[in-house]
Amino acid sequence: MLYARSVFGSRFTKKIEEVKSQAVEKSMYLYLVDEYSGAPVYDSSGVYPVKIDVASDLVGKYMPMMRIGLQAASVANGAAALANVFCPFVLSTLVPKSFMSNAKSLVDDLDKPSNVGEFGSVQKEVDNGGEGGTAKRGSELRDFEKFLLKHDEDQLYAGLRRACDEAAGTAIWVSEASAKKIEMDG
Repeated sequence: MLYARSVFGSRFTKKIEEVKSQAVEKSMYLYLVDEYSGAPVYDSSGVYPVKIDVASDLVGKYMPMMRIGLQAASVANGAAALANVFCPFVLSTLVPKSFMSNAKSLVDDLDKPSNVGEFGSVQKEVDNGGEGGTAKRGSELRDFEKFLLKHDEDQLYAGLRRACDEAAGTAIWVSEASAKKIEMDG
């Protein structure tokens, strides 16, 4: 039994990865930028750039069928549970709960326009083509902070730190090299 699970489990895992790869139309990357030099910052830890996968049009076409399939499996499980009440020898579930939860999470993930769909401010930039971000304020800034926290739990931000731009009177995010230049110029 254990052998059958490991063989079928690996096949299903491969199939799920194949489905996910076909669901991606294009990939975009979010880089953090040194606001003093205007250069993207490269992170050796591998957190940045953050990969953003944009869903293909096929996902929208097949999503109703995927949802109907999930509902049919739920109905089958409900019918089996009801039958089990009257006939104890009948299986109580036809589709295992672990399979149902994995399928539901896959369908929920695929139902978003991209893998950042839960973060409105980032999704807005993706929808605009991702050509250069704009300054965020208020709720958009909080949403972007949540996005960064999800991907950079240690809050290292690729080595960027806040510095004061005295000319504009604002705080900017700069690399260590730019911070030294600012100190020398200031």
